[in-house]
Amino acid sequence: MRRVRSSSGQVAMEYLIVFLMAFFMTMPLIIIFYTQSNNFEDDISVAQANKLTSELIDAAEEVYFLGSPSQKTVDVTFPNGLQEITIESNSLILNMTSKGDDYLVYGDTLVNLTGILRTSPGRRPVKVVATGTGVQITD
Repeated sequence: MRRVRSSSGQVAMEYLIVFLMAFFMTMPLIIIFYTQSNNFEDDISVAQANKLTSELIDAAEEVYFLGSPSQKTVDVTFPNGLQEITIESNSLILNMTSKGDDYLVYGDTLVNLTGILRTSPGRRPVKVVATGTGVQITD
């Protein structure tokens, strides 16, 4: 009688080795994807802050040069991680925090600015009104 040797143990071991090789080859790709997606979120927040600053300053200059009763409502997106919005004489400063990094987004204008803006994220209208001495920005 002839005995047939079963090679199912060898097949299982080869399958396990191939699976582990594929797993260890894809792990660096997963790690790189995760870190790049986190950096991408930061880039989006900073880009939204830059756009917010430029849109508000453009609207402020427009209503100021049109004169005192002028006003404009601007729909803007407030980014995530916004900690503080400072509206001082001729500047608009956004203080942001994202994953431990602090960002200051600064916008400068010739117009005297006043007002208060909330820091909660999301899209909402902001009212820009020309006054006798400058522009008031509120939401």
